[in-house]
Amino acid sequence: MEKQNTSININEIPEVTTVKMGFVDSYIIKGQVNAKGENSWILVDCGIYGSEGKILRTLKSLGGKPEKVSLIILTHAHQDHSGAVKELQRITGAKVAIQREDAEYLVKGISAKVTPVTDFAKLMARLIKSRPQNKKGGITPDIIIENELDINEYGVNGKIMSTPGHTKGSVSVFLNSGNCIIGDILGKTLGKVTGGMFCNDLEENRKSIGKIIGSNATNLYLSHGGKCTINEVKKVFSP
Repeated sequence: MEKQNTSININEIPEVTTVKMGFVDSYIIKGQVNAKGENSWILVDCGIYGSEGKILRTLKSLGGKPEKVSLIILTHAHQDHSGAVKELQRITGAKVAIQREDAEYLVKGISAKVTPVTDFAKLMARLIKSRPQNKKGGITPDIIIENELDINEYGVNGKIMSTPGHTKGSVSVFLNSGNCIIGDILGKTLGKVTGGMFCNDLEENRKSIGKIIGSNATNLYLSHGGKCTINEVKKVFSP
């Protein structure tokens, strides 16, 4: 039987750990300890192509092992979130989950379409468009998310819920603790919470923000800009 790294006190590891990779963040969720004394782990988003090393090194620093990753969740199909998913799936053997509306892009290995909503975003869109997207080819997801998916069977108390707007298939991970990983539904500009620079459907995005405000979420983890509290969001978006 494999033994947990005794130099690490797993009880001191936070439920959600941020993996910072320059302009984008991925997340590692610590799961429950099973009868054998082993932890399961869930990865949320995978960064750009080549990010698997940073993610796996962070996992190891937490006392985790690749083979104990039970699930890889993609909040949406953009290359800065799904770039390393093929390698991480190969290394960990974990199942990959994505919402139905974005699944076709993952299979093709390309980014879902979005519309820039700020001048800076329009400039970024031109730069992104000029970069090659498909370096490793696409993958077929193991799990297609519809409106909601319970993740308790993967060792984590929580669920994935559809929160469209940034893309049609954007999702957020709502943990029972109040921690919530929301992808690009929200962003931060100069330290202030915003609706993000890119959006497929502004009205759907507003509805998804309302869903987050109406949930049990207290701490929100963004893919760009770090994290914020639900009270920060309410100050900007509540009527």
